[in-house]
Amino acid sequence: MEGKQNIYYALGILAFAVAKSDGIIQQEEKDKLFEIVEREISHSIDFEYAEIIFQLLERDQLGYENTYSWAIEELKKGRHYLSPEIKDKMIETLRLIAMSFDNVSSEESDIISRFKKDLEKIGSDHYLK
Repeated sequence: MEGKQNIYYALGILAFAVAKSDGIIQQEEKDKLFEIVEREISHSIDFEYAEIIFQLLERDQLGYENTYSWAIEELKKGRHYLSPEIKDKMIETLRLIAMSFDNVSSEESDIISRFKKDLEKIGSDHYLK
């Protein structure tokens, strides 16, 4: 897998972790991810990886904590492609998924806050386009 694809692979894993963190993945959360992918795919075909991995994780019934750690490892592999714009888009995507069903749960909010901190630690001194 190419480094840039690792980022979108990780985004799908993170989207799953946020949706799963409060115990149940709501249809609205899935719909929001698919809506974002449809909108963003015109900018980057790699965005489709997020939707695919989300569906696979949902099928396999994995817990959100293990998937979160996995996502961070994938982001580290693609860190040279983590531009400030991509970082912002990832955070916004997770926020929109969390907001898509009722109120943002404390678990969802915690994961997003944790992700922001972890994203800073990963860094991207020199990113590629």
